[in-house]
Amino acid sequence: MIFLGGPAVSRHPSLDSLARCASCGDALTGQRRKWCSEACRKRSTRKVDRSGESDSSAVFGSREPAHKLIQPLESSAGVEAIELARLCSLVLDPWQQDFLTAAMGRDAAGRWVADEAALVVPRQNGRSEVLLARLLWGLLLGGERTGLFTAHEHKTATESFLRLKSLVEHPDFVAKYGEVTRLQSSYGREQIEFSNGARALFIARSRKSGRGFSPDFIVLDEAFELSDLSMAALKPSLAARRSPQLWFSSSAPHETSSVLRRICLKGRAGEQDRLVFFEWCASDVVASDAVEGWLASNPAVGYRIRLDTIASELTSGAMDEESFRRERLGVWNEEVFTSVFDRAQWERLYRPDARTSGVAAIAVDVNPDRSRACIAAAVKLALPCWSKYSGRTGVWIGWWRRCLPWFGLTV
Repeated sequence: MIFLGGPAVSRHPSLDSLARCASCGDALTGQRRKWCSEACRKRSTRKVDRSGESDSSAVFGSREPAHKLIQPLESSAGVEAIELARLCSLVLDPWQQDFLTAAMGRDAAGRWVADEAALVVPRQNGRSEVLLARLLWGLLLGGERTGLFTAHEHKTATESFLRLKSLVEHPDFVAKYGEVTRLQSSYGREQIEFSNGARALFIARSRKSGRGFSPDFIVLDEAFELSDLSMAALKPSLAARRSPQLWFSSSAPHETSSVLRRICLKGRAGEQDRLVFFEWCASDVVASDAVEGWLASNPAVGYRIRLDTIASELTSGAMDEESFRRERLGVWNEEVFTSVFDRAQWERLYRPDARTSGVAAIAVDVNPDRSRACIAAAVKLALPCWSKYSGRTGVWIGWWRRCLPWFGLTV
């Protein structure tokens, strides 16, 4: 396992010796000398317009994620996926290609080096293109029979379906792979079936939506809205497949994003042997109006996101600053917890000298990943009859511990 915060994705030595495109970094083939395609040539030489006027000094977002966990690889199917996407006129940015190369890495035996991959980057940077490139490769070149694309809402899944539909209808794609044999666009039941019998399915997640499927590849898009119940319905469906993969894709986690928070914490700590994790975000201490924070968290700046658009998001008032930092800068607090009680009110009612007349009830709770637990007791207060608190019930928080190995062994 390799955990890195800055260096480029590791490649097999034979890949490093190849001549590469000056724009996307992909291996050059045939007689091309500097760019792998006309699209890359135009991209590499175009000017970036940041304020309504052309500027010859191009400004691009960071290609390197703030947090990165990769696995040693011998080769990568990402090279084929990048070429297949280009055939559909989908030219991926360098950072998108880096993620595909790492997440689709193979070992010496040809097996995936990672069973799971997570791409966490602010909105509108181009996550969907990466997911569709991987999905398309699996169904046409990877020997996968079923690819399942899930999202938190039907409309998001439908948008991804329409995007893939436009790619497979590209003339160059049709000329090489033929037309799709079945295209079902009924709302909530979208799917594309190719001439080889492979299918791409698009569904909205629920606690039951993954049951009944046996896919080779699952996409969990907008994973900030992925619940433990939905995960429990989808993850076991991969168990019978020979070489499955599960990919997470999302912007920064919210306070309620239990599954995504676990993935991000493990990726940041480098604790997973079979996980590839890329997360773009600004530093927690960077100012919201600092351009360096915008560039660090948005790799698509210079390709599809403009700096003046980001400035408008901050100053227009459409989002408060906390939302801007989460949605555009990718900043989230690892230690944030939601509370049922108002803290100020709780401290106002705190009575360290209160006496009790016996325990009325005890409650125990453990969070899903068993890293924290809490014991609380509700007790009757033994106070004089003239006290305004007489006869009332007090709540006692008896125990709260982090990094719990197993609750039952510790009590």
